[in-house]
Amino acid sequence: SILVTFIVMYLLKIEFHFISIAALIISLGILVDNGIVVSEAIQQELNQGKEKMDAILEAIAATARPVFTSTLTTIVTFGILLFVPGVIGKTVATIPIVVISTLLASYVVAMFIIPIFAYMFFKPESTKRIEKTSKSQLRKFFDDLLFVSLRYPKKALGIAFGVLALSGLLFLQLGLSFFPYSDKPLLYIDVSVEQMSLSQTAAITNQIEGILGEFDEVTQVVSSIGGGLPKFFITAPITTVSKDTAQLLVYVDLEESEHKSNESFGFALQQRLNEVLIGAEAEVKYLEYSMPTEAKIVFNLRGNDLDDLISSSNDVLEILSSIEGTINVRDSFVPKEYEYVVVIDEDFLATSGILKYDIVKQINTALMGTAPSSYKSGGSEMDILVKGQINSLEDLYRLPIASSATDAYMQLNQLANVDIQATLPSIYRQNRKRTITVLSDVLPGYSAVNIERQFNQLAKEGVLVEGVTLSSNGELKNILDLVSDLGFAAAIAILLIYMILLVQFKRYSKPFIILTSIPLSLTGVFFGLAIFRVDIQAMALLGAVSLIGIVVNNGILLMEVMDEETSRGVLVKDACIHAVDLRYRPIMLTTTTTCIGLLPLIISRDPMTSPMALVLFFGLIASTVLTMVIVPVLYSLLAKG
Repeated sequence: SILVTFIVMYLLKIEFHFISIAALIISLGILVDNGIVVSEAIQQELNQGKEKMDAILEAIAATARPVFTSTLTTIVTFGILLFVPGVIGKTVATIPIVVISTLLASYVVAMFIIPIFAYMFFKPESTKRIEKTSKSQLRKFFDDLLFVSLRYPKKALGIAFGVLALSGLLFLQLGLSFFPYSDKPLLYIDVSVEQMSLSQTAAITNQIEGILGEFDEVTQVVSSIGGGLPKFFITAPITTVSKDTAQLLVYVDLEESEHKSNESFGFALQQRLNEVLIGAEAEVKYLEYSMPTEAKIVFNLRGNDLDDLISSSNDVLEILSSIEGTINVRDSFVPKEYEYVVVIDEDFLATSGILKYDIVKQINTALMGTAPSSYKSGGSEMDILVKGQINSLEDLYRLPIASSATDAYMQLNQLANVDIQATLPSIYRQNRKRTITVLSDVLPGYSAVNIERQFNQLAKEGVLVEGVTLSSNGELKNILDLVSDLGFAAAIAILLIYMILLVQFKRYSKPFIILTSIPLSLTGVFFGLAIFRVDIQAMALLGAVSLIGIVVNNGILLMEVMDEETSRGVLVKDACIHAVDLRYRPIMLTTTTTCIGLLPLIISRDPMTSPMALVLFFGLIASTVLTMVIVPVLYSLLAKG
């Protein structure tokens, strides 16, 4: 199965990175599920004294449909992730591709390869081994729990959903975040210098390197002057080449530092840079798993009147600055700047034989230069730049302007005056309305979502001038958009799973019994996140959606046996007990192998993949425990109805 997955990854040009490797680890636990169910069914047939060929054929006939259905439901939920829009969809697109490839391969292996190995190596188990398995403490616990639950079905359901509600209360106490920062010991610094000078940029960079030398945590620094470094992380943005830019990559070791996170150290470094640097801006940034954004908190103000926008922007800046945890509160408004404007004497120009085009072109050439040719040397080619030597306003006035149509030739001061005017250097618009963006960074240990909530409370009294609208475009909006997208995806997945189950069980009510596994699995999800104090974030929510297709598999296996038993006239209660007895070992084995496959991701504590693995791990355990009891209980109640 893994070999087939590698072939698919090669054909689709999927590289090995942290997302694809995490998908492979998740797949390792899931891919054996089909093989376990089939091999266990074959073993049970052999234990009944049947010939190998007959045992294999009967086991395949009994398991082909439920195994195919369970595989299909898992494929549906992971496949839905392919249609999640935005940066989230692009980030995790590898996971469904890898998992679906593995599942399809594992089904083929379970149906055609496992029977061959079973024929070669399987043999009936001894009576002693069978009795040992059936008398384990865990098995006895499930038998007793099922017996009591079937006797008091309504109380059992009340307790199950009561525990779900309790875990939900713990879940609501958790924080919210969109994507975590990477825990790699790396930071990078983007530098912007006020002067368009490579030598000045180099001097500023050297100064920053000197500041970095003051910190014992810094182990290595790599810098690039006049542009950005080669791509050093999957989401690192590409910096354009410019004489006024530089980028530094900083390696740190925080083991013996008072700073226990990159954000804490980065904040201290940013404070030091702000104190020392003059004539340049240096921004400390962290490796992000999503595409980097300007700030965690972003508000867009839109309106037609610039003065009203400025007034509202100042109010928003004041409120944000008053909230604890905000830092570097700023806006995108650029005030008016003075610039020289050439005012052409139109009447005199009409009699001079010189065109307005001549004035504009030759001023532009004198100030900005033009490349009439190129110079080749040593296999490289460089443009030859020709420009005027304009060092003062007097030099500009004396600039000769030649006519392109006649032989006329005059100085600029004969044709025009140069005035100073205050103008806006840039105007930002969104949806045809002027826009000012207010941004704020967040101090380490504070939540951008909580700060934005506080802002919304403080801004209720009305800080906006009439005609100005305010919209959030920060981390809170990203999370709400993600929840909306995943909620829609989950609803589609559940609908498709219901249709698949309806085809198999042919009754409208029976799929709902199996679908109860989904909310019950959330009990484990909520408790798991609360115990490990993991924020509600993108990967955790994706794990919850992925869990939908996995947790219904146990219910499918139980329902298939219960239907078969009752169709032969067995009492409903006895059919439920026999179904759990027959499917106990394959269900426990599949759950155990999947959870073991998830353990490396949980132990790694990787901020990107660990939350997803944690959700799958605890959700699967809770679902297994509750499904082995609640599905038979609901089935018995339905039969009574």
